[in-house]
Formats: sequence, structure tokens, C-alpha cells
Amino acid sequence: MLWCFIFSELLLAEVTATSHILRRAQQVVVEPNGEAAHANSSAPVTLHRVQGCDDRPAKCHYRKDSEEKRIAVYTYVTGAYEEVRDFNVPCVPPGVDAFFLIDEVTRKQAKPEHLALWRRHGWWVMTMLPLIQGTAEVPLARLAAKSLKFTPPSWMLNGTWDWLVEFDGDISIDMAGLRPMLDEHQDKPLLLLKWYWRNCAPWDCFLQECEDMLTKRKEYVSTSYENVIKWRDELTKYHNDPLHPFEPADYYELGIMFRNVAHDKSAQITSAFKQVLEHCRSIQRDQFLLPFYLWNSSLDREVEALSISKLYEQLKYCVVQTRRGRNLLADPATRSKADASKADDVLEVLEALAPIQA
Repeated sequence: MLWCFIFSELLLAEVTATSHILRRAQQVVVEPNGEAAHANSSAPVTLHRVQGCDDRPAKCHYRKDSEEKRIAVYTYVTGAYEEVRDFNVPCVPPGVDAFFLIDEVTRKQAKPEHLALWRRHGWWVMTMLPLIQGTAEVPLARLAAKSLKFTPPSWMLNGTWDWLVEFDGDISIDMAGLRPMLDEHQDKPLLLLKWYWRNCAPWDCFLQECEDMLTKRKEYVSTSYENVIKWRDELTKYHNDPLHPFEPADYYELGIMFRNVAHDKSAQITSAFKQVLEHCRSIQRDQFLLPFYLWNSSLDREVEALSISKLYEQLKYCVVQTRRGRNLLADPATRSKADASKADDVLEVLEALAPIQA
């Protein structure tokens, strides 16, 4: 995917059987084994509340960064979809490089002191200009976000880091827990968050979320509604194929992803992600797409599905209420440069300024 980067300043509601799925819920029911369950289930359950990030430090305490940097972390905001917050900004620990990627419209709306806070917490703040165009189904700002999620700049994949961690702009984690957790999974090319809104088989989870958005949350798929129906029907045919049925290994919540770019299957993951991005031009929901492309590339059994309780425990995973809307349906003032070359990406560095450390 083509991008032009400009470095900026120094750089559940309770889940019930009758309620529809809420993407950013306040609580979910988790069984003792860490899997999500129905709230009215007769099995013993433990109620987990999605952490509200209230206990996060306002200041970071740095140690001398002498460890080899094996982990790169990035998050992003496009189309001013999220507010650039000045609270619950993760601290960047030793051994980690972190990049906060924003587009021009977000940069113009962000307060300078908020961007400065990200830098003081150890982040590079980078303003980007997409070298792509939106489509009738997926506007530029949303497609730009999908591009960053699935096809980050090539310099992030050039061997400098062993792991590449990506998460949505309204998520916060304790990055000090990354190294121990990732060290547990060196044999896996990709770690994803297991979908936790229903206790269901992977195929049934896909159907449930798809049906929920087609009937109760149409705003999530409004511009690609017919394409989602066609995709559901196409996957159903694959699923019912008697010779080679599509049976996903898992269904995922794609707000956070962990890529082992040092793994010998990393190139295959990259290829599958490119296919997902291409399909994101006509369908708004990437969660509907990734399980199939992993399966079609014989990678689905290589992926480790992490439970939400594991991320709570090891990363203090939480959601910050910064979203301005439910979906990126329009992107006024979002600008692109679509006449670039056909290289993997283009980086036009106008200013490279390091994070501020106290």
C-alpha cells in the first residue's frame, strides 16, 4: 500500500441472549477457562468488566533504554475518528519503539499539547498522506485506517523488529507486559484476540455478528450492505462444500494484533493481509474477511487466539471512550495523493524529531 509520511512535531452493557452485540461493551461474561459465555448460561461464570483505564499513570517513569529493540508498536487515527487524547496514553518501556500515526485532518484538529504528551510518553508522532483513493463503499479515511492495519509501511517489516503490535486508537495497554507475553508465543506467526461477545463455534460467531450488523447495527455496514450479504452467502457455500468445507479455526476481534515478523511464515501472513486489505475496498468490516483468507492460505491453524482475560491480566487491556462516531462514513478534508508510483510504499520524510523523554 502506498503512503507518504510526514513526521510531525518532535517526534456490554451486559451481554444477554436477547440484546444485540455491542462492540464497545462495559462488561462481558467470562467462563473460568477465559472464554466468553451467555449471561443467562447455567454454567458457572465470572463477570469481567472492561477496564476503564482509570488507574493508568499520568506520567511515565523511564529507565535507561539499553535493551535491544525487538518490538514495534503502532496505533493510528484517521479522519479525526478518535479524539487525540491527553489521558491514558501508554508509556513506552525499554526495548519498544512506538509510533502514533495520524492524517492531516486529525493533525489539524488535535491540540498541540495532546500530541506533545504522546511524545513525552515515548511515542513518535507521524502525520501521513495516503497515496490511495477511497471507494463508493469505503471512504478514504476508513480505507486509510485499514491500510495501516493490514499493510503498514515496509520499514516496519524490514527486520529491525521481531514483533509488530497494532491496536485501534481507542485502546490502551500496558506495554511493559508485551515482552513476557510475546516470549511465550515465539513459535506463532500471529496472535489475535478471540471474539468474546458470544459463546459460539467460530462459524456461528461469524454468522451471528454478520446477522447482527445486517439487522440491528446497519450503520456499521450501510455503504457496503449488499456486498456483505453476498460475502455471507459466498462463505456459506464454502462452508457447505462437502469436499473442502470452510471451517474457520477461530473468529476474532481485530482491535489488536500481534505479528511475529521474525517467523518463517511472516511473508505468508503479509500476503494474506494484503488480500484482506484488497477486499476491504468493498466491505467495511475486516472481521468478516480475515478468517477466510487465513484459512485459504492454510494459516488458520498457525494463529494463536488469545482470550480477553489474558489481555486483561498481562497487558491491562482497556478501552478509552474517545470515538466521535460509530463509523467512518465520510471524510471531508481528508486528502490523498493518488498519483504516486507503484512501489510498496513511499516515505517522504520532511521532519524527523525524536520522542521527548524527561
